[in-house]
Amino acid sequence: MSVPSMTPERTLRLVRHPGADAFLDDARPELEQDEPLHGLILGVAAGLRSVPAAALPPYFATVRDRAGLALAAVMAPPYPLVLASGRRDAGDARVA
Repeated sequence: MSVPSMTPERTLRLVRHPGADAFLDDARPELEQDEPLHGLILGVAAGLRSVPAAALPPYFATVRDRAGLALAAVMAPPYPLVLASGRRDAGDARVA
């Protein structure tokens, strides 16, 4: 499997969000364009807005490139990482 080289057109930006509200502000508009596909990650993030602080805080992140949202990620320990992307090329991306 070849991985595309990183070029200015392919530069990715990873943002770790401090909480569910910031994550949803960033990712929701694009994820809601295909809500049946992204309902799980949207529901998990929305549910975590009202959960008190846990021993292991949740993880919220988005990855963007020039085309927009490439990947959204939420993890609420002890549950596994949930990833969402409506883009076919998201599996080819590497965060530098």
